[in-house]
Formats: sequence, structure tokens, C-alpha cells
Amino acid sequence: MIYDEYDFIKFSQLDEVMKILSYSLGDRTGLAVHTDSRWLDLAPQFATIPDDVAALLALPDWRTRLADALRGAPMLDLGSVQLLPPGG
Repeated sequence: MIYDEYDFIKFSQLDEVMKILSYSLGDRTGLAVHTDSRWLDLAPQFATIPDDVAALLALPDWRTRLADALRGAPMLDLGSVQLLPPGG
């Protein structure tokens, strides 16, 4: 895994690199994934996704949960959220 300003996760079975970040918006926190030149918000309707990158990656089925959550996830405006550091 590579850590930079955001958390980068290599999906070797999908052969692509995805950016995952943690954010806060008001009183809630969540994860967002960068795909197809946009950020998708995993928080609103996907309670099975933790709101922390480290917690997500600790799950044995994190790839499946993430893939399921991406289907139908709404776009996220990064200008409206506060970015959180990895693991924080």
C-alpha cells in the first residue's frame, strides 16, 4: 500500500488504483472514493462501510463491501467537507 495525502489502495484483482479518503461533514464522518474523475460518498446509505480507512481495510471482505458500496453512491463535493488524516 502507498500512503500519500490520501490513502491509495491497489485493487490487484481489478488492476486499478483507487484513492480513498476520510472526511467529516458536520457531525458525521465518512469515506469517499475517487473514480472516473469524481469523488463518490460512501457514507449516506452504506452503513456496512466503516467511516475510517484503517477500519475498512481490517475487514476480511473489504473489497467486496467497497465494490458493493460504490454502486449507486452519490457524488461528494470535496469543497463541502473537512478532510481527515489517514487513520484519524
